Amino acid sequence: KPTHPEKSPLYVYLKVDMKMVQVFLDEILYIQGLSNYVRVFCEKRTLITYQKLSHLEEILPADVFFRSHRSYIVNLTKIKSYTSQDLEVGETEIPVGGNHREALIRVLAKFQA
Repeated sequence: KPTHPEKSPLYVYLKVDMKMVQVFLDEILYIQGLSNYVRVFCEKRTLITYQKLSHLEEILPADVFFRSHRSYIVNLTKIKSYTSQDLEVGETEIPVGGNHREALIRVLAKFQA
C-alpha cells in the first residue's frame, strides 16, 4: 500500500459558540491565547474559541504558523515587517518572546533576498 505524505490542511474547524466553524488557514493573521480561550484574528473576522493555544500550535502546520510568544501564534506569510522585538501583522504589533526570538529569526532568514 503506498503511503502518501501528509499534506497540510487548507482549513481547520473551530468551535465558536455552539457550532463548528470552518476557518481557512490562509485567512488567519494571528492567534492570541487568553488562558483557556484563543482569539483567532482573520482578515475579515475575529473568532473566539474555548481551546488552549498549545493545542492549536499542534494542529496548525509548523511551516506556516509560528509561536512567537507565549500568548501568540503568527501566520508567517502575513508578517509585513519584523525586528527582534516584534512583528507587524496587519495593523498589529505582536511581541516576540525571548525564548522564541532565535528560532523566529532563523525561520524568517530563509525568506530574505
